[in-house]
Amino acid sequence: MEGIMLRTIQFDLLVPTACDFLRGLASLLTLDTHLISLALYLAELSMVDGERFLQYKPSVIATAAVALARYTHEVRVKLI
Repeated sequence: MEGIMLRTIQFDLLVPTACDFLRGLASLLTLDTHLISLALYLAELSMVDGERFLQYKPSVIATAAVALARYTHEVRVKLI
């Protein structure tokens, strides 16, 4: 029934990707551009070996990418 209604009003729905969730997390956490770029890169790496990461939701991939980017940035800052 919902599908018929959405098609009738020509309302197209898209599935949110990890990048969509990552942009939302970046704005909530006020991440700088370097961390956002690193997190986007890490999230895109999950697409290289897609079958392995299909079991995870895009929100989980985005959260893990942000966490790893923040951890990597903190370790790099401590080494310098």
